[in-house]
Amino acid sequence: MHIDTMYFLFYVGIIVAIVGGIWLVRRLLYNRKITQTEKQIERTKFEEQMAFDNASVYEKLRKIQIGNLIVHWEKNYQVLGKMKLVEMTWDENDNHLETGRFFPILSVDDKKALVSMPKGEGADIIWFFLQRQSIEKPLTPFFLGTDDNPGPAMQFADSDQTADVFFSLPNNQEQWKMVDVGSFFFEAEGENFVEGKGETRHVLAQSKENPKRYMLYFDLLEGQGSNAFYVGETLNPESEIEYILRNNP
Repeated sequence: MHIDTMYFLFYVGIIVAIVGGIWLVRRLLYNRKITQTEKQIERTKFEEQMAFDNASVYEKLRKIQIGNLIVHWEKNYQVLGKMKLVEMTWDENDNHLETGRFFPILSVDDKKALVSMPKGEGADIIWFFLQRQSIEKPLTPFFLGTDDNPGPAMQFADSDQTADVFFSLPNNQEQWKMVDVGSFFFEAEGENFVEGKGETRHVLAQSKENPKRYMLYFDLLEGQGSNAFYVGETLNPESEIEYILRNNP
């Protein structure tokens, strides 16, 4: 072999070795970076799961995702949709302002919902486990009434929510006592009686015969969806919900 050819092959070999070495080092660094990123992701997931596991039931219900499971009295309910009832106030120019508080509603199997509402004007929150009821026509005209004959919600609102207002729903003999009327802006995703963002008002009443039994009527003011009527009982999440299982942490 000619000596020039040997030198040429020698230098080509060196160049190939250097390029290969550089490629190998870069590949190792890249793989290390990927490994570190994957470890960080796994560490973050683990920390989030630990924080979730150690949180109160109420905090879990606030952070729960669609598809997760709620175990209530040994029965599993899958979360199909969730809403936030966003509490609002008004400034001196009558503009809406968020207070920073919101109240979750979780739609689950069997047309049921875990609903949280403010307890009066204070900071306390009351939870309900309610069954959605079918209604032939909206109950809004009944609750509002007319100027000459105000309905139970209007009577209650006119008293600054202090009067004892009792009523029976049309074609039903069960007696209810007004507890709360008001409105919220909402944000919804998944399967709910409303979609996206909008505004709804509500009527909350307590059974005269059974203090744990409540009815809740939502009247859609703005947005997509429909009115909704629920009946059920109060719920203590901390003692009555056994598990909240995250299927997709």
